[in-house]
Order: sequence, then C-alpha cells, then structure tokens
Amino acid sequence: MSEWFEEVEPGIYQCAGLKLETAAQAEAWTDAFGALLARATPFSLIIDTAQQPHPEAGKVFILWLKANRARLAEKVRRVIYVIEDPQERAVSQERSDKAGAAMPYPVEIVATFDDALQAARRALVTQE
Repeated sequence: MSEWFEEVEPGIYQCAGLKLETAAQAEAWTDAFGALLARATPFSLIIDTAQQPHPEAGKVFILWLKANRARLAEKVRRVIYVIEDPQERAVSQERSDKAGAAMPYPVEIVATFDDALQAARRALVTQE
C-alpha cells in the first residue's frame, strides 16, 4: 500500500512501524492516510503506541485531522491503539475518554495486536 500503512486484511490497515518525528514525515503520513480515505470502502486502522508523533510531527497531524474531519468520520470505522504497558494503557484510556468527542472516529485502546485485530473486525461488521 505505502511505506506508512500495511493492509492486514481487507478493510484493516496498520501503521507500518515508522516513527513520525518531523513535519515532513507527518506530511508523508497524512498523504498516505488521505489515499486510504480516497478509497470507496470504510476501514479500521491499528496503531502501535511507539508510532505516536513527536511534537513537530504532531502539529502537522492535528491540522490535517481538523481539515479532514468529515472524510475521517465517513470512512474510518475505528482507530485502535495497541499499548502493552497496563499503566500507560490506563493513562491513554483516560485521555481518550476525555477527548472522545473531539475525534471524528471511535478510538479503542487495547493490550495486544490480536485484541486490536478483533476490534477492527467488529467495527467493520457493525459499522459503528
């Protein structure tokens, strides 16, 4: 698909493991995400916590997220973050609960890739 996303199975993508450290990397990532949005079918996305953007890249991502809010709400069934560490997962879940309404798509936080894959499949079936 791209250097940023890998298709795990139809309608389910995962970030390819590259880190988002610079604004240029964030722009390449958002371009690749935009290509996913341009497809006709809804999808779910699995993201490992190690791929969370550094501040410089995060600014680009946030601006893109705001500009593409409607397309994201239409096409993204769920974004699932894999966070293995229980304490970090609890903190992230609390942040997600507080920011939930600000996101244009549902967010779920899980401990393993297998849990993420199950959540992604459920989201595609139920069209939440």
